[in-house]
Amino acid sequence: MATFPAQFRPEEYSNNNLAELRSTIKATLIADGLFADEAEAMLNPWELGYFRSPGLRLFFLLPRTWTDAVLSLELSHDADVVRTMVGGIELVTPEHRRLLNRISQTPLSSLDWYSSLMRRASDEGIDYQQLWQGRVRFADLGLTPPQEYRDYLALGRFRNALILDALKQKPNEGLSASPTPTASGTTARKSSVGALGRLPTPG
Repeated sequence: MATFPAQFRPEEYSNNNLAELRSTIKATLIADGLFADEAEAMLNPWELGYFRSPGLRLFFLLPRTWTDAVLSLELSHDADVVRTMVGGIELVTPEHRRLLNRISQTPLSSLDWYSSLMRRASDEGIDYQQLWQGRVRFADLGLTPPQEYRDYLALGRFRNALILDALKQKPNEGLSASPTPTASGTTARKSSVGALGRLPTPG
């Protein structure tokens, strides 16, 4: 059984390591029977959700027998078919637990910062849609959201599920309520998942 640390060292976060990871997975897919362009097409949709989003993930190839059993395929004539299925598991780390704990203890901010962001986007011609689409990060635009929102983003792709699970295990006011926009521009109290989840989540 293999073991590995639940956290990366700071020096392990680099564009070079990202390129190496992508290259390794691509080579594995090709070794499993895919053509190079097929492997590349399989990796492209993962760029933002997996390769550039916070989190610790385990990827593995599923055996062909599993793929054929779960996703059966019938052909009208004989053909040489290669099927590759990649599994992925998102791992909950001590860092996730630390972030959840800090969110639960951080005083809730108003959404004044968000209104200011929108005004700045309008005044300076910032392409605000890129934030919603996850194509740029707040830091790329020189913007600094409140700490609890930065922590929320750092929880990764399954941030809402992590918050809901934490609430189930130990209900906490800091996790269960936060300010959210209303049609009148004021704020109301709603769940943190609903409030934070309606704001841009780059990465």
